[in-house]
Parts: sequence; structure tokens; C-alpha cells
Amino acid sequence: MDEKCAFCEIASGNAEGHVVASNARCVAFLDAAPVNAGHTLVVPRKHVRDIHGLDEATSAAMFDLARRVADSLRDSPLPCEGVNLLMSNGAVAEQSVFHAHLHVIPRVANDGFGFVEAPAARPTADGLAATARLLRAGR
Repeated sequence: MDEKCAFCEIASGNAEGHVVASNARCVAFLDAAPVNAGHTLVVPRKHVRDIHGLDEATSAAMFDLARRVADSLRDSPLPCEGVNLLMSNGAVAEQSVFHAHLHVIPRVANDGFGFVEAPAARPTADGLAATARLLRAGR
């Protein structure tokens, strides 16, 4: 890492962040530009650029902490009818901070947040089978 990472600074306690939960490998803190109140980021304590640099234990710790945050959102007085978990990896996927992070976004009806729908054309069963073969071949 060549320059200071804002998420590393928060995770290490060297910068202010509104931490809501943590475990040995990860920290969860409120997003500074939330979609809805309670929008939280779960980040590994160790600097990792994206999902491709995460080890299995850290991945599991991130997801477990995200689940705990989602439970807290559901049980809190904040508006939360559902939750999105979202992780962007790479600039083309709109990753803006290059430290792996998992968004935990509380959702309510008509909150204005959404995803762009894929084209209406659906792949055929043969197309899906071919894609599955390509993915299995890499593992």
C-alpha cells in the first residue's frame, strides 16, 4: 500500500469512525455517505484490495460480522424492512475505496436505491451449462 488508506486508519483506531461491531479480523463502521440510516461497512483489519486478496478465514469473518450487523439493524428502531449485502470489486464494478469492504444496507420500500436490471434476454439452458463448465474448469 503506497498511500494512507482511510479504511485502514479507521480499522486501526487512528481515524474516527463510528464503529458498531468488530471481531478479531474485521471492523464494522457506519458509511459516511449512507444509502439509508444504519448503512454499515465491514472491512478486514489487514489491508486487502478486494475479494481476490481475502483468505478464507477473513472472508468468513467478514460475512459473520455482516450477519451480526444485519441482525442489529433488524432489531433496532431504525427503519429496516430488508437488507442488501453488496461488495464491489474493481473500478468497473464501481469500487471507489480500494480496501475490501462489504456494504450492509438497510432497506425500506421506495427508498430510491436499486440495481440496474440486466438486459431482458435470458441465457438458454445450453448457455448456462457452457458457463458453468467454464467456471468449474478453473477450480
